[in-house]
Amino acid sequence: MLGKIRRGLASYSAAALAAAAALTLILGTAGTASAQTRSQTPSIIGSKIINGKTYPVIYVPGAFSPRTHANLASGAPSTIVNQHSGKCAEVYHSSTSNGANVDQWYCNGTNTQSWRFDLGYFDQYGNPVGEIINVNSGKCFEVYSWGAGNGSNVDQWGCAPIEQLHANQLWDVNGELLEAVGASNYRNLLVVAEVYNWSTSNGGNVDIWQYLGDSNQHWTQSLY
Repeated sequence: MLGKIRRGLASYSAAALAAAAALTLILGTAGTASAQTRSQTPSIIGSKIINGKTYPVIYVPGAFSPRTHANLASGAPSTIVNQHSGKCAEVYHSSTSNGANVDQWYCNGTNTQSWRFDLGYFDQYGNPVGEIINVNSGKCFEVYSWGAGNGSNVDQWGCAPIEQLHANQLWDVNGELLEAVGASNYRNLLVVAEVYNWSTSNGGNVDIWQYLGDSNQHWTQSLY
């Protein structure tokens, strides 16, 4: 049994390393240094076993301190509530279409405001990295068209297989931050989901922006 686990981990690690290498080549290391700088590329540094399944631990530069959770959550869906506005991230008009916009709305308990987390791996601080999936549509919270700049839009799109590491659909759940892995690696600094321009209105848009510590960039959620 131990041999099977080791062989399985070796196979998974080889695939994950190959994907991480491809991710590095695609994204590059453009951008300037900042207080939340990223200067190294992703690499596997270990593994973690949760509920009998082995996940790689990958060095993802720039992540913050680890979550305090000891175990992976049951997979129960969660709301994602912006701390500045008190409103929920949702897919507009409960759309199930690719490209449908993600905005905020008063929290009303509907499935379009409900999200679940598909774990891909852990960063070196123990923060989970994976896909955030809308319960109503089954599609992924993503940065549209692989955008990396401030103001790049967040929408939903059909989820890529988690092992393919489509970086624009990967989010590093750093406590109250939802870090956009692809944009962060591309720009060499910490980039997170936020509500644009500190809106408190229904329909306020969700986009990505360089992390500045503002309340519109912080979220209350129990994805993990």
